[in-house]
Amino acid sequence: MRERDCSQWPGTVGPREGETIRRCTIFALALVLLIAGPLSAQHFPDKNGSILEGMTSFDARAFVAGWLSVERDRDSFQELMDRDFILSLRRDGVRVEEVAPNFLFCIISATQVPSGVVFTWDVHYFLFNPEGVHLLMWETGGIVTRPPNDFSPKDTAQQCADAFVSEWLRWNPRD
Repeated sequence: MRERDCSQWPGTVGPREGETIRRCTIFALALVLLIAGPLSAQHFPDKNGSILEGMTSFDARAFVAGWLSVERDRDSFQELMDRDFILSLRRDGVRVEEVAPNFLFCIISATQVPSGVVFTWDVHYFLFNPEGVHLLMWETGGIVTRPPNDFSPKDTAQQCADAFVSEWLRWNPRD
């Protein structure tokens, strides 16, 4: 069986004993790094907290994206969670304004399981782009399990607010 090589790729030479796999791997890795390097802030916004530096106000909202077999009213839960998210942000010194040039979303998905409620929470910070797609600049999230009687809009909103405020204060310390 003939050994496969990457000699047809630009910048490589024909196979040499023991060199083929190493050359192909190095070429592929270099190509990935070349493409991924400049885009890392867009593709890995959880490592982009510095984008929050100097930001003073946010158009903040909380949403329920998924609601599977949860024995509560989704709409009222979302309404209370939205209110609690905004109040939590304001309590920690974040200005919430509908006219801010950005969006800060707290998004949860919840499912009822025999032992309680499992929910994921995600915080997404977008820059407003009037010409097209808004730009995701920062995100974080987690997964939580709560007993059924301990799953509340306030608790879920607090998860999002605490995560955001922690990163925001890192880049905008209080005097």
